[in-house]
Amino acid sequence: MTDRLCIATWIVLDKVEEATDFPSVGENSSRAAFQLVYWRCVATFFATSLAHDPEARHVLYSNVDVAEAAPPGILAHLRALGVEFRLCDITFRLPSGSVSRWGNQFYVLDVIRDFAAHPGGEALVLVDSDCVIRRALTPLLPRIREHRCLTYTLRPRDQKNYELGQLLNGMSHARMGQVLEETFGVSVAEPPQYHGGEFFAATHGFCRDLLPRIEQLWPRAVAEARWPDSIKEEAHFLSILAYAQGVPSYTANDVIRRIWTNFEDINTQPDDAALAIWHVPAEKKYGIRRLWRHMERRRLVGQRLSPETSNRLTRRYIGVPRRGPVKLLQDVAEKLRERLRQQLARSRPSVAPKMRRDPASG
Repeated sequence: MTDRLCIATWIVLDKVEEATDFPSVGENSSRAAFQLVYWRCVATFFATSLAHDPEARHVLYSNVDVAEAAPPGILAHLRALGVEFRLCDITFRLPSGSVSRWGNQFYVLDVIRDFAAHPGGEALVLVDSDCVIRRALTPLLPRIREHRCLTYTLRPRDQKNYELGQLLNGMSHARMGQVLEETFGVSVAEPPQYHGGEFFAATHGFCRDLLPRIEQLWPRAVAEARWPDSIKEEAHFLSILAYAQGVPSYTANDVIRRIWTNFEDINTQPDDAALAIWHVPAEKKYGIRRLWRHMERRRLVGQRLSPETSNRLTRRYIGVPRRGPVKLLQDVAEKLRERLRQQLARSRPSVAPKMRRDPASG
């Protein structure tokens, strides 16, 4: 095992019977159009990461063969950049029908387990694909060694001003504390912090040590999946495990932030310019799509971007910390088109299925 950092993201292609809703993309995660949104995210994630960390190992985890499933242009792009493809089955899913949103998010547990068995690097930084990289992540290695695991601890401003007592994506802090005490016998003085699941950074040894805890907690997550206040997504699960393992909070808050750029919930701030990672869920169908199209038009697909070019493009198309006038007009136009499509879809009359005539009815 080398001391190289492994920077990874992932994509899960759901089947029809596995599909759920992802609010920032739409319904039915099995649709090709839905999955294309995430393929573009994967393409721009690696383009921006390799601009800053060309010597790091870059890995795309997937539950399908990337060479067979990826759109041709994106496949060529990833291969030209030297991204490794890691086929890894998804085994962590809550029971069918128990959740309507984010049904494949527990795949991060499969990735952690796979990395523990096949490290290929001293530490893993696993990041959601709807992120863009703005600074090198390799300098985080000493910090990862020190803490063994880094956490991005959400503050109210990072998640639409949630308050401590309310459900956050389907689970409360108090319930996380109860599950922690009952599962691991850990005394909880105050409710556990909620750590964002979009960022997981840990040493190989920590990943290996975490596996028994994962196996201990998972049956409870499955058993209580239909409860109104229970583990619904990977952040709940990882937050409980972080507390059980004694992982400190806020050790990566200067690295990444969940930045909302949609019209209803804008929380950009000047300090975002200094972050290494922008997590921009609302830009999947907006800025990230335009960034990829720009790369196609300018023949940047498969090319190593310079750090300066990468940052200039992400600032222009993502609109952080401030949305420029061109992006504003583009976003407004796209939002209007999206609402028009929704209205047309709702106004279409439903076509009743033709009744088959019973020959015996006369």
